[in-house]
Amino acid sequence: MPVAEDQGVLSPEGVPVLLVDDEPASLRALVSALRGLNLRVVKARSGAEAIRQIQTTDFAVVVLDVELPDLDGFKVAAWVRQRESSRRTPIVFLTATRPKRKSLLQGYQAGAVDYLVKPVVPAVLRSKVAVFVELFRARRELERLNEALRQRVARQDAALLDWEASFRLLFYNSPLPMWLFDRETLAFLDVNEAAVARYGYSRDEFLQMRITDIRPPEDVPRLMAYLAAGRPSLRQAGEWRHLRKDGSILYVEVTTHELEFQGRPAALVVVHDVTDRKRVETGLRESEAKFRSLAEQALVGVYLIQDGVFRYVNPRMAEIFGYTVDELIDRRGPRDLTHPEDWPIVQENLRKRLTGEVQSIHYGFRGVAKDGRVLDIEVYGTRTLFQGRPAVIGTLLDVTERKRTEAEIRLFQSVTQAVGEAPDFQTALHAVLRGICQATGWDYGEVWVPTPDGTALECAPVWCDRTQTLHGFHEASQAFTFPPGVGLPGRVWALKRPVWVRDVTKDPNFPRAPFAMQFGLRAAVGIPILADQEVIAVMEFFVFEDRPEDERLVQTISTLATQLGLLFQRKRAEEELRRLNEELERRVQERTAQLEAANRELEAFSYSVSHDLRAPLRAIDGFSRVLLEDYADRLDEEGRRVLGIIRESTHQMGRLIDDLLAFSRLARASMAVSEVDMDALVRNVWAEVVAAEPGRTVDLRVQSLPPARADRAMVRQVWANLLSNALKFTRPRPVAVIEVGGRVEGDEAVYYVRDNGVGFDMRYADKLFGVFQRLHRVDEFEGTGVGLAIVRRVVHRHGGRVWAEGQVDGGATFYFTLPGTGSSAT
Repeated sequence: MPVAEDQGVLSPEGVPVLLVDDEPASLRALVSALRGLNLRVVKARSGAEAIRQIQTTDFAVVVLDVELPDLDGFKVAAWVRQRESSRRTPIVFLTATRPKRKSLLQGYQAGAVDYLVKPVVPAVLRSKVAVFVELFRARRELERLNEALRQRVARQDAALLDWEASFRLLFYNSPLPMWLFDRETLAFLDVNEAAVARYGYSRDEFLQMRITDIRPPEDVPRLMAYLAAGRPSLRQAGEWRHLRKDGSILYVEVTTHELEFQGRPAALVVVHDVTDRKRVETGLRESEAKFRSLAEQALVGVYLIQDGVFRYVNPRMAEIFGYTVDELIDRRGPRDLTHPEDWPIVQENLRKRLTGEVQSIHYGFRGVAKDGRVLDIEVYGTRTLFQGRPAVIGTLLDVTERKRTEAEIRLFQSVTQAVGEAPDFQTALHAVLRGICQATGWDYGEVWVPTPDGTALECAPVWCDRTQTLHGFHEASQAFTFPPGVGLPGRVWALKRPVWVRDVTKDPNFPRAPFAMQFGLRAAVGIPILADQEVIAVMEFFVFEDRPEDERLVQTISTLATQLGLLFQRKRAEEELRRLNEELERRVQERTAQLEAANRELEAFSYSVSHDLRAPLRAIDGFSRVLLEDYADRLDEEGRRVLGIIRESTHQMGRLIDDLLAFSRLARASMAVSEVDMDALVRNVWAEVVAAEPGRTVDLRVQSLPPARADRAMVRQVWANLLSNALKFTRPRPVAVIEVGGRVEGDEAVYYVRDNGVGFDMRYADKLFGVFQRLHRVDEFEGTGVGLAIVRRVVHRHGGRVWAEGQVDGGATFYFTLPGTGSSAT
């Protein structure tokens, strides 16, 4: 059922808007969001009610819920679009959830212009409805104007009928091309002589043609749409393109008047040829648009000079000189922006172009900014005509920064080269001093260094006089010394930073002021040279004029001073390094002698272990064997058992001595490094290891192993120890599973041996590779505790790493790395 309007909230006299939603709360929220828009809101809670409202009212916009109890929103929208009076009414769909692509397409095909998801954001709904309301008001105003125009045309039609005879005379004799065409067939019915002359067709040819034949094919659809649209009988048809018989294009403005001709609907067409005007206007617009677009966005200054003033400048031109555009155009000329000394050059170049002596010119001059800054300017200008009179147009570039940067680069290059080539610090200091004076315009420079006792600064014999007139000032400086804080050098020394004095003759803390005044010196700057935060010297520079502080110049000189400080540190470090090298060489000689003595002692110890310790062991073993063989019948079982333990202990001691000797020899043995085929080496070692335990069931899994650069004999010992351990500690398993693998990681080859044996507790992993370190009892697994120590020593001698992972009764994995074949390690 219909819902009453909200009286007192939305104006009943306002623009009509239809809100369709079956939920009262949602309708209230929609109405509330539209407060203050001067609307006449009509509400409906079903699709049928919405259709009834649309039949009686022309709405500015319909806000339509997709889900309605009777007809869904898509069907209502389709009905709205089928009616001529409402097919252009905007429809905004409301949905409870964000619509999927299929729903969106269905909605847009049904005629929706937008979607809103509930709950609706009031500001969004308000802004969208406001747009359609304004369009509605504009359409109403346009209809009113069209009606006024229609009435006006009607009056004109009446006048035209009254003067039909006069128009016929005008038609045939008009200087403007005119023709009549049938509005149904579009055939030409009559043409005047001006049309024949302008288009190149004869009258008979015209009468065999349709008005579409004088249009470019791509313009015909527009013509047909224009003719199909309902329009006033007398109207300006706008601008069109017509084809002449020779194929050339005419740009025309057309006025049409619909009338009856010989009982058929026809139209009279009057043509104004605007081809020449169009060509000129287009050229001017394109030229002006291109110029303005380029000029306004240009990164260089653009100007137009006429009668001694700027008629145009772009924003960049004004920015360069610190003005606004309005401050320059028609108010100032090139003389106001030129350094007085360079104005004659600029004036002469302007004269040559304005008189036509030269067409274009490119040159440089010094400009003056609004704040008094002097700028280096490069300008390119050419002669032109502006409003029919000679003018100069051109571009202007501020190259101040570039020239200064180029000068600084040249200075840095020359000073860096001089510092690099200088045999000592003093020579480098003189080169830097001279380079700074020549490149930055300082007239005089000198250096102050600490006195031998370090209590004051004295003038060094390093100085630079660019004018060759200040030798006397240098002699005067040599008579002074400055403690910290006194004079310009003393202040720099105390502060450890640059100090600028605009006029030394007026500085109360400048004891040499009388001499500076005598020689005409004014501005000065002192720059410290630091080495390890210690002032080792102070450079001092002077000029003949008062000069405000230039932070960039100070920074430039400070950078060069830093290079000198680094040079001083480098020279000092070189001297210290030379002394340390001599000390190191002496210590190396002493250490070498100590190592040689230690090696000799180690050799003697090895010999003693090999011979002196083995003799008693052989005696113990021999006598034990004699007792067992010759006196066994006199010994009871316990005695024989004890003798067996003695013999096994001597054998174990022998193996310990062998392993220790092997471990000791590894530290001294030379290495023969070559590329080792690991696949072949592992197969050979395994054949020897497994032969020592016949009858075992072993599942050996060997992956493809990358080669390595190593000592083959030493690496063989690594594989033998790791594979033997794997075989030993898998004895409790019915089937021993041993896996050998490897991979390449960067310059290293990584190898591993994994088994399913008894494993170990990771808390004690750091003990595995120590000498005599064992995690299992001897009665469980035999061994001396040296095998893994040998593995680590071999791997470390090759520059590799070794580590292990395991868990109790869960097996163990031992890893080691060696240099890969792509490594430069030997």
